[in-house]
Amino acid sequence: MSWMIHASRPAAVRRLLAASALAFLALALVFPARAFAHERRSVAGYDFVVGWFVEPAIEGEKNGLDLRITKGGQNVEGAEKTLKFEVTHIQSKATKSYPVRAVFGSPGRYTADLLPTIPGQYRFRISGT
Repeated sequence: MSWMIHASRPAAVRRLLAASALAFLALALVFPARAFAHERRSVAGYDFVVGWFVEPAIEGEKNGLDLRITKGGQNVEGAEKTLKFEVTHIQSKATKSYPVRAVFGSPGRYTADLLPTIPGQYRFRISGT
């Protein structure tokens, strides 16, 4: 009897490892990494992390700006008062401005709601004081 248990254990371990690998692969495809799609920049002592709020951005689905601002490791609050956000669809050169708002409960994080309606690349332009 103990021989049968030991003989089946490697098969069970192989099945478990195969199932784990498939589950990991499925999760990686369903939940792509957001960090790689965001861009980091430092300007005048401020650190910015900018990208789409929902990655990947899909045509016709609600999305928006995902902006985080820090200075010296501290979150910068109140920036929505002067921030201006403009999106340009690069291929068509169509440009539109959107109001920026603070994300509730996330100090130093800002967003602007938008709906990408044309497939392709978009350029974000953020300005303010």
